[in-house]
Amino acid sequence: IETATLSQLQKNTNIIVLPSDKNLGPCIMEREKYFHMILNDHLLNNSCYKKLTNTEAHTLHTDNTDKLKELILFSNKLVAEDSEELAYFLCRFAITKNKISQFYGMPKVHKKVLSL
Repeated sequence: IETATLSQLQKNTNIIVLPSDKNLGPCIMEREKYFHMILNDHLLNNSCYKKLTNTEAHTLHTDNTDKLKELILFSNKLVAEDSEELAYFLCRFAITKNKISQFYGMPKVHKKVLSL
């Protein structure tokens, strides 16, 4: 019943169903309020975030992936450059369809004042 109910709720475009912080179960929020909190509490905060161009984001992603690969190979001599483990790691960090991982917020329902 819970799965069917969640599926029905996810079809409603006025709300968003997402996991809550501390793995306390699913959280249902008004979509507009969620995006307002994400923007105002996080993404528009210039002291924490900087808007990047596509080129800047791609360059940073590539540089960081290369540095992490070097770190893995340097710190763990058990991982060969042609190993399945390294291939899996690089696959997880690959940019697919020119899309880098997206930002999301998890509601902190355990706090007295709801935050993301």
